[in-house]
Amino acid sequence: MASVEFKVTCSCTKPGEGVFVVGGVTALGDWAPGRALPLSTSPESFPVWSSGQVALPAAGVIEYKFLVQRESSTGSARWEEIRDNRCITPVAGKTLQVHETWSVWSPTPLPSTPQAPAKAPGKASASASKASV
Repeated sequence: MASVEFKVTCSCTKPGEGVFVVGGVTALGDWAPGRALPLSTSPESFPVWSSGQVALPAAGVIEYKFLVQRESSTGSARWEEIRDNRCITPVAGKTLQVHETWSVWSPTPLPSTPQAPAKAPGKASASASKASV
């Protein structure tokens, strides 16, 4: 097992509403808003909503999204409006900290491969490009 701590900056809630994480594993509600993981905030930490450590399987990529709904997890949910699901890859024995912003897409960074710089016609390149991982 692995653990993850979720944090999301979200100021679009109204009194009586909360922010939740829902995703493709039981601990995140298996994509059912009524079983989603509730996040918490306080007057001092608002608009940041957070979970404690959540145990998740370390068995590959887990997709998830944030949503806003009644604190009772009933009624209709407002899903964050991003083009794809968010993804995390929990690592056994480690705690992953996730901090996102509501409806702001931040794709999971992938390792990049060094590539030769483009050469102008008839000119040689004197420097190599560097890739960050």
